[in-house]
Amino acid sequence: MSESNLSYLCEGFYPLQASDMRHAAMLFALWKARRKYGPNAQCSKLDLRDDAQSGTATFEAFIGIPPRGESYRFTVVVDCCA
Repeated sequence: MSESNLSYLCEGFYPLQASDMRHAAMLFALWKARRKYGPNAQCSKLDLRDDAQSGTATFEAFIGIPPRGESYRFTVVVDCCA
């Protein structure tokens, strides 16, 4: 299975397929922003907080409607059972 076909998990969301873990993290952060702040919300920053080599990575995003927002920390996991 190539990495482009991998499914990713994040607590509180349905699994999704993405080109890589960072792409999945950006989508999860955007979904969180729009759930909390509405359809105009954005993810303006995304930082990797730990090593993604194990199939699990923690990210921190700044979400909201600029100029206001908040930090959101979450973990993305490769779905090995998909």
